[in-house]
Amino acid sequence: MQLEIPDLLLQALDTSEAINALLSHMETWRASDLFLSEDKQPAVRVNGSVVALELPVTQGKHFEDFLQQTLTAEARARFAQDGDLDMGHSLTHSQRFRINLHRQKGATGLVARAIPTGNLSFEDLGLPTSLQKMAELQRGLILVTGATGSGKSTTLAAMVHHINTHRQAHIVTIEEPIEFIHHDIKSRITQREVGSDTTSFHAALKHVVRESPDVILIGEMRDMETMQVALSAALTGHLVLATLHTINAVQTLQRIMSYYPEHLRHQVATDLSLSLRGIVSQRLIPTSDGEQRVAAIEMLTATPAVAQLLRQQRLTELHDVLENDNDPGIQSFNLSLLKLYQQDQITYEMGQAYATNPDQFALMARGMATGVATFRQEANTPTSGLDIKSLLQLTMEQNASDLHLTVGRPPIFRINGSLIPMKVAPLSPGDMRTLLYSTLSTPQRTNYQLEREIDFALALEN
Repeated sequence: MQLEIPDLLLQALDTSEAINALLSHMETWRASDLFLSEDKQPAVRVNGSVVALELPVTQGKHFEDFLQQTLTAEARARFAQDGDLDMGHSLTHSQRFRINLHRQKGATGLVARAIPTGNLSFEDLGLPTSLQKMAELQRGLILVTGATGSGKSTTLAAMVHHINTHRQAHIVTIEEPIEFIHHDIKSRITQREVGSDTTSFHAALKHVVRESPDVILIGEMRDMETMQVALSAALTGHLVLATLHTINAVQTLQRIMSYYPEHLRHQVATDLSLSLRGIVSQRLIPTSDGEQRVAAIEMLTATPAVAQLLRQQRLTELHDVLENDNDPGIQSFNLSLLKLYQQDQITYEMGQAYATNPDQFALMARGMATGVATFRQEANTPTSGLDIKSLLQLTMEQNASDLHLTVGRPPIFRINGSLIPMKVAPLSPGDMRTLLYSTLSTPQRTNYQLEREIDFALALEN
């Protein structure tokens, strides 16, 4: 691949604006990154590939001019001492870059990442409509969580853009670094970057309420102090959007509670029950064609039942709420993965690989979660076509006192003291696993796995 070099760029390379000129032409080449090193040709990343530019090598004086123009004396001293520096840099109101300066073999190097526009829609990203409803709230705390690279910043950008296009408000973002550029549409947007605009999240949050914000975006909540400011702002009428590096909704709440000493957790649980509006956890899954990735979304909207469990610190019971609640604003990762699988967006194998509970995902994919008694015939899957509720119903119809289920035998009824087997194939290990796991709640499954036995009650609809 050979990229066109404009004459204006060639002329600019002989001036003190050489590096800025290269940055300004990244959009022309549709480049996501720019790589510069002393005595090497510049290179850019286009569609994932690094392409060398047919240009003269970057010289030491180019870096000296750039550092003099862009860095404060304090930042230059820090770079000279540490040999590394991350910074944000703007050319125009619409062109901003995340820049890493570093030393290599005693020479200066630079990698610049173009920060994209935040004009993102929920529809384009394939995000659920319930998330849009969260963005339309006037107050409360919304947490977006996931591992690094799971799309948290992209989802937050879509939420900010939705507010920006539908509401006259003041939105203040505190980020490290700024990931997306937003321009005023209906809202006034103030974007502050930790390191260049403020020294830390804590320092920025200490004064943020004096900036008269309606919406506050916190790039990452890392400690108790940050969490406390977010809770206070949410309780006093602001909409607070924030991220955490946690893998699901329940772990998010457990992480927050762990920030605080034991004697403060009751008050924190109460504050969360009053302020939390929802938790959105994400995982990016490779699509069936292997060409893209699609987001699986776990959502926990703060319904009255959720708020009560939170207030009472019964966090593990939220697993069952996620799996069984019919509220459109509540769905587990497994349910999200099931929908993607049923829409042929992901494969069955990918659904199992990314599921919180692979066994449960297998059950749901075979219809057990909806009461369907037929199964998809796949390797290591149940072969009997039976489900536990149908067997219990049949037990009642036969006036049997007991139902016995054992691997290697067919289901057996005790009728008038006699053991009578059903005329079906013996149950396989897969059959037993399916029958058991389709019945037990998450805490019951955990208890069974630990103790290897469990007593429980099950009621039929009639």
